[in-house]
Amino acid sequence: MNNVYINLKDFYGYNIQEIFKNQDLVSIEELIDKLEDYYANIEKQQEEIEDLKEYKNQYCELYDKYCR
Repeated sequence: MNNVYINLKDFYGYNIQEIFKNQDLVSIEELIDKLEDYYANIEKQQEEIEDLKEYKNQYCELYDKYCR
């Protein structure tokens, strides 16, 4: 399976182009590795967004409590 490559020109998605930049051919193993990294990055960003939402809620609660 290491000798199997995918032609990325067949994929028109922005995310695929963003992940692989100017690469035309990619091995299955490399494709899986990079997509796993991409997914992990998305999960990290979602956690950060949730943390920011929680901080915002805490700030609003404190503001309402002490400033109104």
